[in-house]
Amino acid sequence: MSDMSNKRWCYIAAAALAALLLLHAAVAQNPPPNAPPAGAPMPPQQLDDQVAPIALYPDPLVAEVLAASTYPMEIAEAEQWARDHAKWKPSKLMDEAKKQNWDPSVQGLVAFPDVLARLTQDMGWTTQLGNAFLAQQVDVMQAVQRMRAQAQAKGTLHSTPQETVTTQNQNGQSVIDIEPGNPDEWYVPNYNPAYVWGPPVWGLYPPLFYPGIGIGLGWFPGIDMGLWFGGWGGWGLGGLGLGPRLVRWRYFPQPLFLQSLRFP
Repeated sequence: MSDMSNKRWCYIAAAALAALLLLHAAVAQNPPPNAPPAGAPMPPQQLDDQVAPIALYPDPLVAEVLAASTYPMEIAEAEQWARDHAKWKPSKLMDEAKKQNWDPSVQGLVAFPDVLARLTQDMGWTTQLGNAFLAQQVDVMQAVQRMRAQAQAKGTLHSTPQETVTTQNQNGQSVIDIEPGNPDEWYVPNYNPAYVWGPPVWGLYPPLFYPGIGIGLGWFPGIDMGLWFGGWGGWGLGGLGLGPRLVRWRYFPQPLFLQSLRFP
């Protein structure tokens, strides 16, 4: 292996190790009661906790995060790379990101620095989320829908200028869609799961840096999609990683990991 490759992998390992140190010791030492054995499928309530930090993101961004979470080492590298080049203009940052040896879903997240930062706060959570998505795609999507339905019932999920929330009937089941309020400017919600849903029914929410419960649901700065992506030229949804590797958003009787993600 070349010196360049050695340095690259050492860099990735160091970034991942630093992020892992942010894990709460209590989570490692005191697993929730009746926790499933390592490698076993996650039960629904555990999946609910896992998806809580991203469940209220717009649909395309949820898909982006789920795909990227299957590449945790690349996420760690991309977040550090983006911080190292914080002075670059958005157009240059995105052009250079396309040249990096990362999965397209990870490249696309460079446009959402706050999301990248959240994913690297706890690499243990990010890795678990990615593993769950690889092994239980439909279960993960159903968990997102459950959390949205609960938030809607509590009155903490509804349409705003930043997001449009709609409910549709799909094969006899209620499906909640979240789309950017303005397709040219996307906002990422910033919330504490305890504010949205209350205490977790099972286990613990991922140990991330959340805003105070009294703050409610806020928003990270809007992302001008025309600015970041040059009017989507050269990127588009495919460039964002929303390609044929992803599962469709709707319910299906079997995993459809190889189908394109489509939104009505």
